Amino acid sequence: PATASPASVIVAIPIRNEVERIGRCVRALAQQQGAPRPQLVLLLNNCSDATAAVVGGLARTLPIRLHPIEVELPAADAHAGMARSLAMRHAAALAGPPGVLLTTDADSVAPPDWLARNLACLKAGADAVTGRAVIDPLEARLIPQALHDADARECAYGTLLDRIASLLDPDSADPWPRHTEDSGASIAVTVGAWTMVGGMRPVPLGEDRAF
Repeated sequence: PATASPASVIVAIPIRNEVERIGRCVRALAQQQGAPRPQLVLLLNNCSDATAAVVGGLARTLPIRLHPIEVELPAADAHAGMARSLAMRHAAALAGPPGVLLTTDADSVAPPDWLARNLACLKAGADAVTGRAVIDPLEARLIPQALHDADARECAYGTLLDRIASLLDPDSADPWPRHTEDSGASIAVTVGAWTMVGGMRPVPLGEDRAF
């Protein structure tokens, strides 16, 4: 793809067989408010459904630029960590050193102020920003109550540990109240910081938390 303008804002999205969800994800990013229009790098990882056709249709109708990249990876490498790493590598090349990288998941729907709020944090001096992912209320009904209960206990435990850490070892860059969620569904980082830490490692699991 052609090189984007300097200081570009690029959203990198790893995708695998998301024909039913990618439209909502991309349209939400096209409708962001109070921020520059982003460009999207869509890394289609070993897709075997009609996701590529849907992405092609979106590219012709939306007011933002899409950069779809189809890859066929060996089975051992065809995981989310590799796909996100490749997507962000392409995004960084497009954005250039002054740019900003964001990443989300293909089944996520960003709120209208997602981009503006992330950019505001970076403008205020943060090198990276992680956001929380909230399950869609309708889809949450499909999850067994026992799993909701287990998640609530895990979140409460994690919050207590984080509160203890904030009291014993305060971090002026991330003061309390805060969250400890480092999900690939919502990460923003300057290209400079992304480059400094060597990018995102293509590990099979937990590439977002590792980064």
